[in-house]
Amino acid sequence: MPELPEVETIRRGLSSEIVGLKIKSIATNEPKMLQLGDVGTKAVVGAQVKDIRRRAKILLIDLDNGFSLLIHLKLTGQLIYQNIEGGKIIGDSPVPPLNKPTPNATTHITITFDNATHLFFNDLRKFGYVKLFSTKEIENLKVMQEFGPEPFTPGFSLEYFREGLKKRGRTNVKVLLLDQSFIGGIGNIYANEALYEARISPLRSAVSLSDNEVKKLYSAIMEVLERGLKAGGASDQTYVNAFGEKGRFMETAKVYGRLNQSCKECSGNVKRITLGGRGTFYCPSCQK
Repeated sequence: MPELPEVETIRRGLSSEIVGLKIKSIATNEPKMLQLGDVGTKAVVGAQVKDIRRRAKILLIDLDNGFSLLIHLKLTGQLIYQNIEGGKIIGDSPVPPLNKPTPNATTHITITFDNATHLFFNDLRKFGYVKLFSTKEIENLKVMQEFGPEPFTPGFSLEYFREGLKKRGRTNVKVLLLDQSFIGGIGNIYANEALYEARISPLRSAVSLSDNEVKKLYSAIMEVLERGLKAGGASDQTYVNAFGEKGRFMETAKVYGRLNQSCKECSGNVKRITLGGRGTFYCPSCQK
């Protein structure tokens, strides 16, 4: 699932291309994925893209008529902006598992702009969606209020992090990092990497962490997310940026996806266990 670095990378890419464009049409072959409510396409067609925002793993496309498109990519969603200039397609790169250019069998929503460019929503598993809301009501939506403070914002301070760990005492620390009501935007890849950087075993409980370990984990969260942003995200599965390009984070991952490979810091091997239903990679020698 695209996490904070991936969704933010997509946001930045789209912001440079579609802000200021008018929507000429919007169409889908999967009605459950495109929910425009009672107002339908008339609230979208002809509207100009005013801004693109992100909240945790959700993208928001604000229109100039008081409406916003809320986009959740879920597990396998892709947003690809495509522009054809001089017969050359700018903004696509066939990726597994389909390995076919966009649009393809996984393309379920198409937004066409007034300059003849397109924004395609691909989703192999069809869990993602685009929903229309009044911009004023966005912040009051349940899906938005479920997110806790996210890294790089004032709300996610060391004190907030420390107190949150105390309140959740015996909760497993790895599971807790994935709790979106505690920290918005962190997913499985970056939780694994942050725990490794802090040298904390994913098997530990929140209450077992010393104050020094809390500080190390807090710093590690910021560090790995920053690395993820600089790398353009992590393409562990289907993720690509707004132009169909893979992220580079997995090239430097320390433990995630490295089962039975040598630890980059010691002579031990990376192990994999399951915690909270998610694959968890760690080095038993380094992480205590």
